[in-house]
Amino acid sequence: VKSGGCHLKFYRGYIERLPKKEWDFHFFGKFCHRVLELFHRTTIDNPEKIKDPEFLSFAMAHQKDEGLKEFGEKLTEEQKLECFKIFDIYLAQFCELQEKENVSQILAVEDEFYIDLDGKVLLQGVIDRIDIDHDGIRKCADYKTAKDMNFLEKDDFQLLTYCFVDYLRHPESKKFRGSYIMLKHECQEIKFEYSPEKVI
Repeated sequence: VKSGGCHLKFYRGYIERLPKKEWDFHFFGKFCHRVLELFHRTTIDNPEKIKDPEFLSFAMAHQKDEGLKEFGEKLTEEQKLECFKIFDIYLAQFCELQEKENVSQILAVEDEFYIDLDGKVLLQGVIDRIDIDHDGIRKCADYKTAKDMNFLEKDDFQLLTYCFVDYLRHPESKKFRGSYIMLKHECQEIKFEYSPEKVI
């Protein structure tokens, strides 16, 4: 494992639970995560309005304001503008997807897990999003605010861990998917697909 890589950061942060120093870009990421969490909690709680663009637009605007109450003072004006652009793109894509017949269903956001592995390791963390894809396959998604996409295309350790957690909960599943949602890259997804044998 290369020092400073996503794999090592995830291991230290979520498995070893080492303390983290917070930088400006951490608040940028936390703000994005918080707003999208609140937005999807609203959509999950109001499934009958999932295809209503006006409702979705209002929900995103409201949750953006809620996120600003928590993180607004810790963000620069440039960061706020960049986040607002991300939310606009994310919302437009989400609304467009709702118009399709075969659309994924978001089941949970900020899903916490605490798993004791044989009394030797406590595996704990938070999965940003858990979906059921249009074809019935479960998917664990993670929001990323990295500027570079390339390194994540070869580093799926975090998603493998999340899919392992999901496998423990749903061992009957025959396939799992993982997705990095690259917020700074117009919300493009880096996708992976796994068999149960791969995740365990």
